[in-house]
Formats: sequence, structure tokens, C-alpha cells
Amino acid sequence: MGAMLDADDALAVMNGLSLRCCCRQRFAGCRMLLALPVEIGELIAARPELAKSSDTVEWDEAQGTLKAWRRTVIGQLVIKTQPLAKPSEAELHQAMLNGIREKGLGVLNWTPEAEQLRLRLHCAAQWLPEEAWPAVDDASLLASLETWLLPQMNGVHSLRALKALDLRQALQDWLPWPLRQKLDRELPTHYTVPTGSRLAIRYHAENPPALAVRMQEMFGEATTPVIAEGRVPLVLELLSPAQRPLQITRDLSAFWQGSYRECRKR
Repeated sequence: MGAMLDADDALAVMNGLSLRCCCRQRFAGCRMLLALPVEIGELIAARPELAKSSDTVEWDEAQGTLKAWRRTVIGQLVIKTQPLAKPSEAELHQAMLNGIREKGLGVLNWTPEAEQLRLRLHCAAQWLPEEAWPAVDDASLLASLETWLLPQMNGVHSLRALKALDLRQALQDWLPWPLRQKLDRELPTHYTVPTGSRLAIRYHAENPPALAVRMQEMFGEATTPVIAEGRVPLVLELLSPAQRPLQITRDLSAFWQGSYRECRKR
């Protein structure tokens, strides 16, 4: 319940008041009828146990920085607030994690490599569900920041340093070694075609994995490449020597036997 003084009351200019009684009605905004001025310094000197101090670090969105201060209170009354020059690393990190949870994962530096690793983990959970893959949806990653991101934050004392963190490395280090090996083996980042070229596989959250490759480089490959223990075929985006699209197929064998001749003419 809150209470207020009349604006013209002599006690309105005092920093501290001790109430003896208020109006009889118990509702917010009732008027003080009787109060005694109290000198805060004297009160703290006489009853030091009443004053509680806490350090706070928060993300200042307007300036893009972290701000720290020490606040002293008696109950809900703020007695003193002063800036902190050097908050502890733990306090800085907690403020950063709180800021990420408030603003979302988009404040971090999601490079294409980090995004692809996250997509591979997402796909692995769908295609190889018998394994205990970590959940990488937004809600799960935000809930587990202390587990996968905080271990990478040693020495990170600014938002600039936070946004420079290697998220691909953070997610990779989060994986137990057996799962990391299985991910690299069953959902590889690249596929080696018959010519020896090592080409990147593109993973998607909703669509099958895709491989863009010149048609000539697939000569000698009779069937569609598969990943995830043979459960998932790659979508082949067959290109001309000039990298123009010729055909998209998930059945390379049928392509060789059918539309290959037409593509060769083109």
C-alpha cells in the first residue's frame, strides 16, 4: 500500500519519514496524517542492519553498453545509488545473459558457419532421434545459456566482445565427443564428388539437404548420395559448366536414364 503527503506539507521536503499512522482506508494513494522526520544517516548509524546494499549490472540499450551501480535500500526505500567502476566478471556475465534473454538470440553473432551447425543439430534430432541431441530452438538455447554460451565468455567484459564470440565453437564444444563425431560423420558439412571436389552441403530447417554441383562432376556417381546413416538423400542441384541450373533431382539414377540427354544438349 502506498501513502502520500499533501504538496504543501512541511514534511514533503524531507528525505526520510517514520510513519505513526495513515488514513484508516487501506488502499494505494491514501494520505499521511502523522509522520516524523528521520535523518537517514543517523538511522543507518543507529540501526546498520536495516540498510542493504546490492550491486546491479544492466544492459543499456540506448548506449549499447553495460552499466553497473551499487544501490543501498531500507526496505523498498532507495537510500543511495552510486556507479561501480569495476563490477565483477560474474556480475557482467549475468547481465549479458539477462540481456540476451530479454532481446533474443539475434543480438549474438550468428555467422553462416554457426547457423549451419545449428541447422545440422536440428536435422540430426529429426533424422537420428535415437540419439540425445541437444535442443537448439530459440527457447531451449535461451534457457540453457549458462550451459553452452557462458563457458565461452571467459575474459568477455563488453558487449563488443560478447558479439565477437564464435558461436559455432560454442555449440560444437557443447556437444559430447561421441555426438560430435557422429554429427560430423552422418551429417557432414561437405560431400566429395567423383572429381575430388569437396562441396558444401546446405542444410535447411524445413527442406531436405541440398548440394549444388556441376553435372560433369557427378559422372561416375550412379545413385543419389545419402546421409544420416542412409536415411536422407541429398537434393542435387545440377549445374552447367557456367554454373547455370540444369536440373534438380533426388533420384540421380533416374536422371541418368531419363532427362540427362536433354540436359547434355543444353
